[in-house]
Amino acid sequence: AGDLKENMSTYIDAKDLIDIGAYKPGSNAVVDYAISLHHPINQFLRQSVDDFSEFSDTQAQLQQLFM
Repeated sequence: AGDLKENMSTYIDAKDLIDIGAYKPGSNAVVDYAISLHHPINQFLRQSVDDFSEFSDTQAQLQQLFM
């Protein structure tokens, strides 16, 4: 969960630059990584409330995002 929050925070910090096209890919590896995971993280967080998954499966899915 710490990696998820850190990654989201990095993306949010750079969001204005990304949105206006001022961020240049390759200028910051941490931001590049946050950008690459932005969509997969949002998909993970937007699972339907009707989707059931065991805690261990959810943990594994989250860990898979950061491999």
